Amino acid sequence: MKYEYKMVMKFNDDLNKELGIQGGIFSSTNRKPVDMPFADELGVDGFEMFQVVQYGMESCYYFRRRF
Repeated sequence: MKYEYKMVMKFNDDLNKELGIQGGIFSSTNRKPVDMPFADELGVDGFEMFQVVQYGMESCYYFRRRF
């Protein structure tokens, strides 16, 4: 099997505010699942998220697509 990979790095505080799940760095306003538009766009192209790694205040989202 061969895969194509993509990685998206996001600053956690900005992403959480953008998704409407956090009001500030330590105040959570929503604990329900939300759509992640960047992941949805990659999903339309056949990619699946397979790993998330946090580095300090940033997270890396790893995607792969089998071809």
